[in-house]
Amino acid sequence: MSTTALFLLFSFGGVAHEVFWTGLIDSIKHKDRRLKGRSSLWMFPIYGAVVFIVMLVQEYFGSSPWWIRGLLYSFLILAWEYVSGFLVRLIAGVAPWDYSQTTEDGVGSPKRFQIHGLVCLEYAPIWFIEGLIAEWVYLQLV
Repeated sequence: MSTTALFLLFSFGGVAHEVFWTGLIDSIKHKDRRLKGRSSLWMFPIYGAVVFIVMLVQEYFGSSPWWIRGLLYSFLILAWEYVSGFLVRLIAGVAPWDYSQTTEDGVGSPKRFQIHGLVCLEYAPIWFIEGLIAEWVYLQLV
């Protein structure tokens, strides 16, 4: 599969994944059966670029133990989240997320271990798992 196709797949897959989880979590918190999820158009290129993180880890650490790769994914995704949030904030004046504040809909609350509102260190274990899932998807397609 071409790099462009992988980028598009990760873009649309990432946004769909985010809409699914925000819909599910918000519905549980608010007891709302409509399952309304949300994302941002900014997230398409941000999620698409994750394929380059997977390619990088596979190229240089593909034979490393899964837990080493998981730690790398966690670190690299957090770094990408910070950089991409910073760039969008620079371009648009606001990032698609802000971990330092309560969300507009009242669902999300300020995170204790956040850096400049752009990354939430509490999510490191999630990125560990999500990185390994993204790697599995990537390996099925190449």
